[in-house]
Amino acid sequence: MKNYQFNSRFFLLVLLSLLPFSFFAESELAQNVMTIWTDREGLPSDTILDVVQDSVGYIWLASYDGLVRFDGDKFSVMSESSDGFDGKSARVLELGEDGSLWIGTNTAGLYRYAKGAFTHYGKEQGLPDLSVRSLAIDSGGRVWVGTANGISRLEGKSFVSVVPAGTPAFGIANFLIPLHDGSVIAGTNLSGLWLISSQGLRPYLETQGMKEWSFSAGMLDRTGQLWLGTSTGQIFRVSQNLIRDRINLEQLSGSSINTFYTDNAGYMWIGTDRGIVSRTGTDFEFFSEQQGLPSNVVSSLWRDREGNLWVGTERGGLVKFSAGKFVNTSREDGLISDAVNAVTEDRYRSVWVGTDEGISYFPSTADPWHTDPVRRSVVDETVNRLKGIRVRQIRLEADGSLWFSTYSDYGLFVLKADGSWSSFTKDTGLPTNRVRFSYRSSWGDVWVGTTAGPVLYSAQLSDEFDPGSPSSYVPTGFSSGSGLPNLFILCTVEDSAGRIWLGTDGGGLSMYDGTSFTTYTTADNLAGNVVFRVLSDDQGRLWICTSEGLSLYQNGVFYRVDSAVGLGGESVFEILQDSGGLLWIITGRKVILASASELSAAVMKGYVLANIRSYDRLDGLAGQLSANAWSCMNDLGIVHLPTLKGLSTYNPQSVMMNGVAPPVLVEKMLVDSIPLDIGMSDLTVSPDVRRITFYYTALSFVVPQRVRFQYKLEGYDKDWISAGVNREIGYTNLPPGKYRFRVKAENNDGVINETGASIEFRKVPFFYQTVFFYIGIALILVLSGFLVAYLRVRRLNAQAKMLNKLVQERTAELASEKEKSDALLKNILPPPVAEELKNTGKATPMVYEHAAILFADIVGFTPWASGLEPDEIIRELNELFTGFDEIMEKHGCERIKTLGDGYLAVSGISGGGSECISALVRAGVEMLEYLDRRNLDRRNLGRSDIHEVRIGIDTGSVVGGVVGVKKYIFDVFGDSVNMAFRLEALSVPMGLTVSAEVATAIRGSFCLIERPPRIIKGKGMMTPYFVCWKNMVDCLMDDTKARDTVSVCTELLASGKPAECLANIEALDYTTLEPETGYELFRLASKACMMRGDRLNADRYENRSSRYRL
Repeated sequence: MKNYQFNSRFFLLVLLSLLPFSFFAESELAQNVMTIWTDREGLPSDTILDVVQDSVGYIWLASYDGLVRFDGDKFSVMSESSDGFDGKSARVLELGEDGSLWIGTNTAGLYRYAKGAFTHYGKEQGLPDLSVRSLAIDSGGRVWVGTANGISRLEGKSFVSVVPAGTPAFGIANFLIPLHDGSVIAGTNLSGLWLISSQGLRPYLETQGMKEWSFSAGMLDRTGQLWLGTSTGQIFRVSQNLIRDRINLEQLSGSSINTFYTDNAGYMWIGTDRGIVSRTGTDFEFFSEQQGLPSNVVSSLWRDREGNLWVGTERGGLVKFSAGKFVNTSREDGLISDAVNAVTEDRYRSVWVGTDEGISYFPSTADPWHTDPVRRSVVDETVNRLKGIRVRQIRLEADGSLWFSTYSDYGLFVLKADGSWSSFTKDTGLPTNRVRFSYRSSWGDVWVGTTAGPVLYSAQLSDEFDPGSPSSYVPTGFSSGSGLPNLFILCTVEDSAGRIWLGTDGGGLSMYDGTSFTTYTTADNLAGNVVFRVLSDDQGRLWICTSEGLSLYQNGVFYRVDSAVGLGGESVFEILQDSGGLLWIITGRKVILASASELSAAVMKGYVLANIRSYDRLDGLAGQLSANAWSCMNDLGIVHLPTLKGLSTYNPQSVMMNGVAPPVLVEKMLVDSIPLDIGMSDLTVSPDVRRITFYYTALSFVVPQRVRFQYKLEGYDKDWISAGVNREIGYTNLPPGKYRFRVKAENNDGVINETGASIEFRKVPFFYQTVFFYIGIALILVLSGFLVAYLRVRRLNAQAKMLNKLVQERTAELASEKEKSDALLKNILPPPVAEELKNTGKATPMVYEHAAILFADIVGFTPWASGLEPDEIIRELNELFTGFDEIMEKHGCERIKTLGDGYLAVSGISGGGSECISALVRAGVEMLEYLDRRNLDRRNLGRSDIHEVRIGIDTGSVVGGVVGVKKYIFDVFGDSVNMAFRLEALSVPMGLTVSAEVATAIRGSFCLIERPPRIIKGKGMMTPYFVCWKNMVDCLMDDTKARDTVSVCTELLASGKPAECLANIEALDYTTLEPETGYELFRLASKACMMRGDRLNADRYENRSSRYRL
């Protein structure tokens, strides 16, 4: 019976929501969206003693940790340094008739905040005590202050005590209530009440027993009735100085009444130590920690201009109740289970809800269940029959029957319109009784999805046809060989052409044309292969909900929808279309509303649709929307959404829209990170300011996260620019001129404050940017023009005399330049080639049979150069290559080109025969000697930019010629050139490697070391040679000796003799070490240095070892 009691209540909520009442009259606070802020969200204290909204729209909070201003986005704590408030602990707040804010503190007296400035009142201004406990402003605008030691009234600029001297113990003033006649009622922590009037101070209602109680809160409502609360939970209603009611609520027994609040519509809330009590008429409802309030101790209440109810709690932070878009139903309200799988309305508009634990039934007021015992019996029997059974879908048929897809022996359970029932099970053609869904096509056929595959029940139409009877159909099962990608079918829909589309769990989307299946997957641009739902809209478009987003199928093509509607690839569980053509796109955490036609156009044209709405938990959704659930939308546009925390219902006729345009303010303006006083009448910015930043806000609190902004800097921006939810914007390097920064905002329901806020300022120009400067420049130019003309006339005669002399000089210069160009041509081209090019205008490619080729590469240059500026890199390369060029010229060799940090040179293209090989080898040795001296000098100077090269030399036939028409480049080609590159790669830092042919030609002139054979790309196994240049006297070390040194050093290190190890290694010629041996030796040297505590040299040897790796 509990279910049915809630059923009536459920529909009462929906019906009441159609009435033009305040949203708090719709039901208890639980039906509103509750938002909580604590220290985790930036609140300085979890104890909020008072809450008010000022005339501008800010929410102000009094707390033990200071005075706080809130704009919906951030909490700003007032301080002495930045705001002039040094009250530390704020206790009570009151708004003045002039819009000022009065703040009573615990230990610092009273403050008044007006026009951005604080004014302090203390004992010097007549306050009897600096601990302010209550504030009130009477009908004459006078300020009353209750302290821990009496009550005072502001007269002019000073406070006057209203408690006569010699008055018995008065106590702490808990509250002050100004009456219409100018008198004030005061409640203290002691027993009884006090009346302060022109006749003085006297007890109030003492003869009616009020002296027995200690009063903690009081209020005068708009009807003139006085409401008084005690520290032990009693509530008194007083009218015309008579006690009319004494209300004793059992839930409040022994607890304190802390505050009263009533709005203009007469709804009252009472803050107590047991939560919030709301009163409508004579009814009282409670909202406490049991319903989700973070703390039962409620110290303050305030309703803002948008209708939000603000609650200050002790140790629970700040709470806001706002009108939601949804009415929520959960297990606490009587729903059989919070995890809802399916919902539908029957022909009476009664609601049926399917869960894993059975079904819940909510009769509408038009349902005969209320009066017809037969109907009641059928419903009771159905609810009991499916109790404890997992119900995956509930579907209404045109004949009024309800089809329940269950995981039970009932399989597909059918409740017929006449009250009888039937079921489709394994006995009637299903492969299993675990049924996920059913769907009826326009042909009358029924598709049934089970966990073991789909079944098509083909209708056998006849006079005896019963749409709810299995005997009226011929079942056809589909196996794994039927053409379906898998048998896990999640939904079925018929398109406008009569084709059936089946969404699968992981296999994509299959289309059935009556004979065969065609399957579409992500390879066809489907968003995902898990297809939850498919909608055929009123224009025949298909919208496909998948695990990886939403797809549109139109004109035979699949399109991705996510970017057009602001989705990020998350799962889309379901999609509905209302009578206005609006799509309801349901994801796990939100519902997006968009016009089907507009969204289709956005997808086709590739833009983001602007006109969309979205709802989530901020709008009152009960919880995360259920995956693979079945929602319901009726012809009135009422939508029922299954969630994991109950059922959320949206009624378009009752949804409250926030019609309050948000006040917009420019809060701060920074110029190069320095605040500017925006209260000045003439804001000027100096010319050297580079960045100007504006901080703005909009005071809308229903869903502050959805407040959106647009801004425009008049004088700079042509159009309004969307800032989204951002509350700051900066401009850089504005030119001088007059500007007006404007910002406007829209609230959560799209209501825009078109006027917004603005701030004007002027950026002063530099002197050279002023009009006077330009006029001065113009005058100077004019005068200069006259002077130039005069001087020009004088010069013409002199120039005429010098013309002949100049012609002679130019002729000489041309001859000189010709000599220079010839020299330059010879410098960039071999002399024979340069001479041929100069004489004939072309250069014939030639084969040089006995050329020698050298290639050198700087070791580790690329990582070294990665941290340098480009000019440093070029300067270093220029110095190195200039030195190499001088060496080449000395030995009659030609530099061909540089390749980054590589250097290519040849010998033998200007003649020379076999001697060219020795000349090039000598040049290579001198290159190494030059670098060795250069590196030594730099080490002595403590510099780290040390460079080493590897050199390879080969000999053979090459082809040489000029490449290019406008820019001449002489280049050589041939197998020997490639061989020189490969020999360089086989060499070691500061090593010179030559081929066997070169070694043969220079043997006797240079000391050579035969190296182990190496495989060379394109050549096979070949034997290269080292040219021993470092120590030509003792050039007998081969790789075997070096390997022996590795063994010796390994033993020395094992014996703890790092110095001897280093001595052995330093004695070797590192330019003729094989790469593998050098790598091991310098690793051992690094280890020896580490053993000696010499980290610097250890790193140097470690770096050297890395250079020996091939």
